Amino acid sequence: MTIFPGPISPAITRTDTRESLLDAAEVLFSERGYAGVGIREIVERAGANIAAINYHFGTKRALYLATVRRAMARNGAQQAWEFLRDPERLDRADAAGALVRFIATVLRQMLLGDDRQTACQMILREAAQPSEALDDVLRDFIEPNHRLLTEAVRRLKPDLTVPQARLHAVGIMSQVLHYRLFRPFVQGLGIADLASPDEVDRIARHIARASLASLGMEGELIERSLRSVPSHAGPPNPPTPAGEPSAEGVSS
Repeated sequence: MTIFPGPISPAITRTDTRESLLDAAEVLFSERGYAGVGIREIVERAGANIAAINYHFGTKRALYLATVRRAMARNGAQQAWEFLRDPERLDRADAAGALVRFIATVLRQMLLGDDRQTACQMILREAAQPSEALDDVLRDFIEPNHRLLTEAVRRLKPDLTVPQARLHAVGIMSQVLHYRLFRPFVQGLGIADLASPDEVDRIARHIARASLASLGMEGELIERSLRSVPSHAGPPNPPTPAGEPSAEGVSS
């Protein structure tokens, strides 16, 4: 006796199609950027039709933003920024530790994470080749994170004006991004092996030390903050509240 399966649930079909579109868009957008990918190419790769884009997302721009958002959530791209969240309860020493952990986590994600790192690739492509979605990317992803880093800088040096703090924030991220963007040059010059967790941690300490010094932190406090960061054996923990013992970690 042959048993025929029942009808496929429309909800499941819609979900599968939506995820297939996101999968296809993620690969294509990360490889060629927003402007370099057409809607037809996305739907063909996803095994869908043009109408599916409109049904699930409405526009190419909305699909692009949904793709970036999903990639960032899956790759843990936002994890590092959580170290910079609040912190009214943090004293200056704990705020310094939070910044050190942030720098170490971002650098590890960019240099030691999944080779695809599609979220990072899409953001960097948007910076190099701004698309019609630039304002959305700035509003939804870049500006909120820049604000967190600016506030973290001002907790370390309260006398800075907001414009001054924003420049410090850009300077910190520029140092981190340098190793991602110019990785072949850094390795070719023999400066560091960026595939080595130990070397990446060494660079993170260097960036953190220089950043904290530029914000007027004393040497002893800087070294204490550096020691609060766990080694590459595991991801950094959330900042330690004042009065509690710090985690043992990377020596300077």
